[in-house]
Amino acid sequence: EEAVLPETENTEETRTGRESGDVQVRRIRYATDEEELWKALKEVEKHWSNYALVEDDEDLILDYEADSAMASPAPATGGAVYEAGSNTDTALPEYSDTNVRTEGVDEADIVKTDGKYLYILHEGTQLLIVQADKADTRLLSRTEVYQGMDFWWNAGARELFAVDGKVYVITVEENDLHPEGELYSTYGISSRKTCLKIYDVSDPENPLLEKTLVAEGEYSQARRKDGFLYLFTSWQPQLGERWQESLLLPIAGESTVPVRKVILPDIMTSTNCLVMTALSLENDSQWSDTAMMVSGADQLYISADNIYAVNENDWSSSDQSEITKIHYERGAFTGVGAGTVHGQIDDSFSLDEYQGNLRVLTSYWGTLKKSLFEIISGLLDLDYYS
Repeated sequence: EEAVLPETENTEETRTGRESGDVQVRRIRYATDEEELWKALKEVEKHWSNYALVEDDEDLILDYEADSAMASPAPATGGAVYEAGSNTDTALPEYSDTNVRTEGVDEADIVKTDGKYLYILHEGTQLLIVQADKADTRLLSRTEVYQGMDFWWNAGARELFAVDGKVYVITVEENDLHPEGELYSTYGISSRKTCLKIYDVSDPENPLLEKTLVAEGEYSQARRKDGFLYLFTSWQPQLGERWQESLLLPIAGESTVPVRKVILPDIMTSTNCLVMTALSLENDSQWSDTAMMVSGADQLYISADNIYAVNENDWSSSDQSEITKIHYERGAFTGVGAGTVHGQIDDSFSLDEYQGNLRVLTSYWGTLKKSLFEIISGLLDLDYYS
């Protein structure tokens, strides 16, 4: 069934719901202060501490999707194409770019080209720039972008973008943003930070590191659209006995994510958080916006206009999946709404935005009798227990 999430105001008002079949839509809820955030995280920690089947926070979602405009498979020859030296999506094709899930939304990769040079991440430590001029193909420079040795936890350079004489290298490194961080675990995503290293490659033989921006957590995905870069990381708060003794907000740039930019979904399956950061490619001195969502970092679908984060409640008698919709545009994140659907969403390929509607495919693993009872109970607003 097609779930249309409402274009509601982004407020902290009391949530209201609207039901259609087994789909319910409502407004999203933001944290008002750190104490409320701590209480929500402690409830999640308490509720899910008895279960061992929480998804691994290192699992990355691999993105592939049909052309969002035509709902047809992407061409076998590759994804979006761009004119050499151009940053527009409508230019004439002269060379291929990364095969992308959504037309017009560029994705990070380990190899990029501008039609003249190849920019390559080599063994997670080096940026190679290769002149790609027909028969005259040669290595122009080799730059160290990561010098750590902790490859056992998958540190190092992950992916990059190449845009208008600059290369944006994404690395995962040891988190040194909290030197006093006694609450931080030695291992896991809390001990990691994601770095966006900006290199001036106007002289490809001598790349120059201009700036490094940071966001706490493990790197998940990145996108580029309309002159802005969007970075998504997965971060784990550290909870103490009181909220004053806890590390509840991640550092992104020179400050923490504002608590009033933290989304608290109804269904929370872990204390793992999705951290969202945006950067203007014209003014890349600092993040233009930051936001966070508790839970929802495991399944992520990014369309041309919106971010959809999924939380699944598969331990109840009635499997439900909550989808939170966050609009992104011109380097800013705006919460829109949330929807709950019956069943489980297998992966991000089961979500697709088309003409303003979100199309969702869910699976249900119960017996037919149980399924019918639960669907009828949902329609009639009755309580059903297996």
